[in-house]
Amino acid sequence: MSKIEMKVLIIGIPYFAKKIANNLQAYNDNIAFISLDTSNKIVDKIRYIYHIFGATTIYQIGGSSYLGGALGLANLFKKRIVLHWVGTDVLKAEEKIKTQKANKAFLEYAEHLSEVEWIKAELNKLGIKSKQVQIACIDLPDSSEISFPNEFSILTYMTPGREDFYGLKKIVALAERFPEVKIKIVGISAYNSKLPKNIEIKGWVSDMKKEYLNCSLFLRLPEHDGLAFSVLEALSFGRYVGYSYPIEGAEFITDFNSLENLVINLRKRHSLNNIKLNLKGINFIKNNFQKESVLRELKNNLIKTKN
Repeated sequence: MSKIEMKVLIIGIPYFAKKIANNLQAYNDNIAFISLDTSNKIVDKIRYIYHIFGATTIYQIGGSSYLGGALGLANLFKKRIVLHWVGTDVLKAEEKIKTQKANKAFLEYAEHLSEVEWIKAELNKLGIKSKQVQIACIDLPDSSEISFPNEFSILTYMTPGREDFYGLKKIVALAERFPEVKIKIVGISAYNSKLPKNIEIKGWVSDMKKEYLNCSLFLRLPEHDGLAFSVLEALSFGRYVGYSYPIEGAEFITDFNSLENLVINLRKRHSLNNIKLNLKGINFIKNNFQKESVLRELKNNLIKTKN
C-alpha cells in the first residue's frame, strides 16, 4: 500500500458515509477515507478525536447550520469542513435561519456541496453558496435480469414516523382508486391506522434488488427531497418512476391526476404485454451516475486545500 498523504474523515448519514468511504478508498491508495458514525457509536467518537489531528478535511453528508459535536471540534482545530446538502437538512437550516438560531459564521467558514440543482437553488435563497456535485454512483445491473414481472405492482418507500411527509395519503388514495393493484411499502413495518387491503407493509429491506425487480412502478412522493438514491436505483433496473421532482427518465407527479394517469397508462401497457424497459431512465443513470466519474469529481472536491 502507498504511503498515506492525506486523510479525509467522512461523517453524517452513516449508511452513505460508509458506502462513499469504501467507494473512494477503492480508487485511492495514498488517501485515507475514513467513515465514522459520530452520532451513534461511542467508539467512533473516540476514533474521530484520534484521527482529527491528522485529518485534512472533515466531510459531512448532510448539511448543518449550527456547530456542535464533531463539527464543533473540527471548527475548533480550524480543519477544512465540507458539507454536502442532501434534502431535509435544507428545511432544518431554513427554520434555523428564520428563527435566528443558525451560526452564520460557521456557514460562511464551511464549504458547501449540493447534490442536485433544486437543492442548490434552495440553498442560494438562504444565502448559502454551494457547488453541485453528485454523491450517488449506481452500478447498472445485467440487462438479462431486469425484465418485468407478470403482475403489475407498485413499490414505494417511507420513513417510520414520517409517513405523511412521504406521501402516504396519496398512496392510500391510489390504493382505493385501484383496489386490484398491489402496492408495497418498504421502510415501515407498522402503521397506527387501517390501510387498504392491497397495501402491503414490508418493513426494512436490506436487499432492495428483489423488490425493484418485482414491481413495474416505483413511486417517491415526499413533500421535500434531495435526489433520492432509491429513485436512481429504480431507474437503473429499468423500472418506471413517479417522482415529486422533475428528473430525466421519471414522470413528474404534480398532483393526484398526474399520478392516476401514470398508473392507468402503465397498467394498460402491462395488460397488453406492451410494457418495455424504461430505457430513458437506464440511459440517464448510465450517462450521469457511473461510479468512476462520480467518485473522481467528488474526490477532487475533497482533496483541495482549505480556502
